[in-house]
Amino acid sequence: MKVFHYTHIGKKENNEDSIGHKDNVFVVCDGVGGAVRGEMASKSLVDFITGHYVETALGEDPILALLDAAQDHLNELVNREDSLDGMATTLAAVFRGKKGLFTAHAGDSRTYFVKPEAKMFWHTWDHSLVGTLVRNGEITHHEAAKHPMNHQILKAFKGNLEGGKTVPEIHFLSDLIEGDIGFICSDGVLETFSHEALLHLLSDTKKTSEEKLVHIQEECTKKSLDNHSALLLELEIEDCTNFSRYANEWQLLSSLK
Repeated sequence: MKVFHYTHIGKKENNEDSIGHKDNVFVVCDGVGGAVRGEMASKSLVDFITGHYVETALGEDPILALLDAAQDHLNELVNREDSLDGMATTLAAVFRGKKGLFTAHAGDSRTYFVKPEAKMFWHTWDHSLVGTLVRNGEITHHEAAKHPMNHQILKAFKGNLEGGKTVPEIHFLSDLIEGDIGFICSDGVLETFSHEALLHLLSDTKKTSEEKLVHIQEECTKKSLDNHSALLLELEIEDCTNFSRYANEWQLLSSLK
């Protein structure tokens, strides 16, 4: 798998985004809570996941157990320093298993998979008020981008003194082929690129994966106020052994309005 990545502060005073990848795991986190608390939450979660994934068998239950332990880690940090109570971060991650890829997410950091040749796509749905409205068909992606509550998330990994837990949403994709693209990003990218524009760029067969990510970074650096970060994954033949085609609910790019 070819991996391209970047993170950028945007026009903020500090970067609360954190990214990381190691062999079979790829993670983007966007800290919330302001200043040190957001930075610490996102970096701590990324470091824990990329540092402990080898203990899993790369299936849904082991991944959930790993992320449960990551939540415990955040809670332990808060217990050591109670001023960190309430620090939180979104999560968007991809784990490579033996027969496919798993995605895990909480909040509004997003994962896309695109089939450039077939012009098809799949994506996670944000855990947010606006994301729920889009998923239910009450508003469009275009309307969501301008919604006054489009940054209000409903789920995140939150360090807390009470020991509370967040359960991420898990999906399994077994129908990926060589040349398919995975894209994991914080919501700062979506501040610059609409859902439709991003998908059309990722599916452009005339641009290399590196060119696509460079274009995204350059445009976001010019236009996005928020931190913006992304990992772009280009699947190779060894990533696709024994994958069956089109078992998941893929959408056609032509269906975008």
